[in-house]
Amino acid sequence: MKNSCPDQRFLVVEARERSGGTWDLFRYPGVRSDSDMYTFGFPFEPWDGTDSVAHGETIRSYINHTIKKHDLDRFIRYQHRLLDASWDSRQKLWTVTIENNDRKEEWTCRFLWLCTGYYDYQRGHQPDIPGLHTFRGPVIHPQHWPETLDYTDKEVVVIGSGATAVTLVPALAEKAKLVTMLQRSPTYVSEVPSQDPWAVRLKKYLPFPIAAWLLRWKGVFYQTLVFKLARRFPQFLRRLLTKPWEQLFGKKFAEKHFNPRYNPWEQRLCVDSDGELAQALKQGRARIVTDQIKTCHESGIETQSAQNIPADIIITATGLKLQLFGAAQITVDGEPIKASEHMVYKGTMLDGVPNCAISLGYTNMSWTLKCDLISRYLCRLLNFMEENSFMVCRPQLGDSEIQPEELIDFNSGYFQRSAHILPKQGNKSPWKLHQSYLHDILQTNFARLDDGTLKFSR
Repeated sequence: MKNSCPDQRFLVVEARERSGGTWDLFRYPGVRSDSDMYTFGFPFEPWDGTDSVAHGETIRSYINHTIKKHDLDRFIRYQHRLLDASWDSRQKLWTVTIENNDRKEEWTCRFLWLCTGYYDYQRGHQPDIPGLHTFRGPVIHPQHWPETLDYTDKEVVVIGSGATAVTLVPALAEKAKLVTMLQRSPTYVSEVPSQDPWAVRLKKYLPFPIAAWLLRWKGVFYQTLVFKLARRFPQFLRRLLTKPWEQLFGKKFAEKHFNPRYNPWEQRLCVDSDGELAQALKQGRARIVTDQIKTCHESGIETQSAQNIPADIIITATGLKLQLFGAAQITVDGEPIKASEHMVYKGTMLDGVPNCAISLGYTNMSWTLKCDLISRYLCRLLNFMEENSFMVCRPQLGDSEIQPEELIDFNSGYFQRSAHILPKQGNKSPWKLHQSYLHDILQTNFARLDDGTLKFSR
């Protein structure tokens, strides 16, 4: 906005005390990215860190450095939470209610851009685990990690098999007596080096801007290739992902603990940075149990196969609770907007909702790749409206052949649990989410803005 729309006035409201979002909220041991930082970082401030898979604190420092370097702090209002937003067609304005230190304020704006992410910052997903209330030790969700927790020489059980569990287990195993990863079903886990050897070579021989550009596009093409392989040749990619675990621990072990029932990229792939999980398992500091919980008791967990797992601490790495708009109530001319009743236009606007955009990233690539494209598109849109004296834009569904489909083609638990609150996508452009960076570049950066679907008025 600052560079691409110099004539626009804008303000960022941030509910937290500081910037960082996910990387400020999550403080559990080992928290890190599961995407390479060359595609995850800002294109206008390329990642120059030594690690391509970076830890949370490093990412937060990078975000703060970028804010200060580009003098963005003056546009941010911290500890300001959006409570509701109401569009008035007569005034052609949004009125937003902001909470600031228990004081409510009303502001107006011409365009509302909701960059609130997709999950509930206040609560993680906590399933109903039989007997958990009888356990006498600490029960912790990674979203609310206590700074004072001492797990040294403790027996720790991590319930879950997703990215958080795969990250937590080896980190906890450095101090704990034994860490058990208790999973109901396996997940695909791929070892990835924390330092990209290509990055080391390119940075050595090329100027940094050129090296950063090449590394970003290398990441884009690699992520695209893996996803395409998963969709067209799922058994081939399954074999590639499970074979390393067979070589380390044997076929029987790999079949039970690392060979899911679903095909690759029907859920996100988990990253084992530098093989830390594999090393913890080999050294006996961690173990995996694939079974269902029968009940918890005061000193541990009993599984359906009658296995008793002793525990001093239980970590419920059971996923996120999805939430849109940061829990704010959105209304248009007094009518509440339910996202599930709307379709997403070009991955960023809801049909029939004027002067409003949301930022949602990729599920099969770095989340921020798509958010960057959305940012560029909206800057183009705002400049176009300014140049043509348009006051209002809104996408309109006018094609009877457009059929609604689920927004995300994933069977991950947190998407399945929350499908009823998510907007829909269509079966063809511009309502289709193609999950393709190359396609989206053409659609957002070069396609006509007045395409007949996006309606403008003065």
